[in-house]
Amino acid sequence: MKIDVLILIFISFYTIIISYIFLNISRNQKEFLILMYGGMYFYSGVCASYFNSNSDKLYFLYYMIFILIFSISFYFVNKFISKRIDTIINNRNFINIDKNWSWNLILISYIFICIINLIYPTMKLNLIFSPPNPNLFNEINLKKELYVENDIYKYIIYYSEILIFPFFLLSLYKLKKNKYKIFLIICLIIYLNFIRYEYISRSQIIILFGTYLVGNYLIEKKIKHSQLVLFLIIIPIFAAFLYNYTYIRLGSISKEKNIFSAGIRLIEEETSLGYKWGGAILENNLIADFKQYANWLLYLPFPRIFKWNKQQYVINYEMSENLLNVSKDSPRFYVVLSGVVAESIFIYGKMFFWIHAVFIGIISAVLMNILSIQKEMAYIKAFIILTFAFHLNRAGIVGPMGILVNQFILFYIYIYVSLNKRTKEKNQTYK
Repeated sequence: MKIDVLILIFISFYTIIISYIFLNISRNQKEFLILMYGGMYFYSGVCASYFNSNSDKLYFLYYMIFILIFSISFYFVNKFISKRIDTIINNRNFINIDKNWSWNLILISYIFICIINLIYPTMKLNLIFSPPNPNLFNEINLKKELYVENDIYKYIIYYSEILIFPFFLLSLYKLKKNKYKIFLIICLIIYLNFIRYEYISRSQIIILFGTYLVGNYLIEKKIKHSQLVLFLIIIPIFAAFLYNYTYIRLGSISKEKNIFSAGIRLIEEETSLGYKWGGAILENNLIADFKQYANWLLYLPFPRIFKWNKQQYVINYEMSENLLNVSKDSPRFYVVLSGVVAESIFIYGKMFFWIHAVFIGIISAVLMNILSIQKEMAYIKAFIILTFAFHLNRAGIVGPMGILVNQFILFYIYIYVSLNKRTKEKNQTYK
C-alpha cells in the first residue's frame, strides 16, 4: 500500500488538536476520550492516507467531520448529565462492594456458569488438560446452534452468563488489593471460553486484558515506572502473538518469524481495514436498508428466543453481503471489519453519515457518566471503554450495541433502583 504522507501528517495533527481541545473541556472523562480518539485514529484515520484515487481521497474529510461531530455531541451530553448525577449522588456511595459478602457469591457464580458450559450441552471438561487447536468455525457453528435448537436449559445457561457478566466485573473491585488474583481470574475466564468454543477471538482477548489494565489505572490513577517498562516489553510480543494467531485459528502457519516484523504486519492489516472496505463503499455508493436497520435497533432489547421476535437482520451482515457479493449462508461468507466511519457512510449515506457520530457521542457520554459515579465501577467502566474504543472503532456498532443493550439490561435496572433509592434518601434528609 502506498501512503500519502501529507494526508497522514494532516490527519495526525487534526486528531491531536481535536483531542487536546476536548480533553481539556471534558476532563472528567479523559481516559475514555484518549482511548476513543486513539481507536478512531488507528482504524479510521490512518487508512485515509492509503487512498490514492481522487474520489476516494475525500475519505479523510468524512473522518474529520465524524470525529468533530462525535466530540461536540459527547461534550454537551457529558456536561448536562454530569451535573444531574452529581446532584443526585452528592458524593455518597450506593454500592458497597467491600462490605457486602454477596459480591463474592457473584464472582464465584459467574465462574461456576463458565464451568457449567463445559458440561452442558456437550461434555468438554476433558479438554481442560488437553486443549484443542483453535478453530474459528467451531465458534460460529456453536453460536448458530443456540438459536436453531429449541433447548430451554441452554437458553437459561446462556442468558444467565451474559446477564451476570456486568456484576462479575463489579465484583472484581473486591480484589483490588490483590491484582494478581484479578489477572488470574481473567486468564481463567479466557481459557474456559476457549475450551467451550474451541476458539476465542483476538477481540475478546484484547478487551478482557485491556479491562484489567484500564481498570487498575482507574482505581490508582497512576502508572509505575516498572509497569510502564513491562508494558513496553510485552506489547511487541503480544502484537506478534495476535498476528500469528490469525493464521493458527485457520489451521495454517504464519511466515513471519520475527517478533517486530509480525507486529508491523499486524498494524498494517488493522489500519488498512477502513481503506479496503471503506473504499469499496464509497466507490460503489453502497447504502444500507435503513428501515431494516431501524427495526434491528427496535427489537434489540428483546431476546430472539421469543417467537414474536423474528428479527434476523444485522447491519454488518448486510454490509458484508454487499461487499463480498455473496449470501451470509454461503461458505465463502465472513463478516468484514470496515471501521466506524465507513460504517456510518454505509448506514446513513454520504450526506447524513454524521448522525452515527451524534448517536455514538450521546450513548457513550451517558454511559461514561453513569459508570463514573464511584470507584467501585472501575472494571465495568474499563470494559465499556474498551468496547467503544476498540470494538466499535474496529468492527462497528453491532457488537457494542448487543453488549450495551442485551448484556447490561439487568445492570441498568440495578443502577436505576439504586439511584432512585439514593434520591429518596436525599429528599428525606432535606425534609
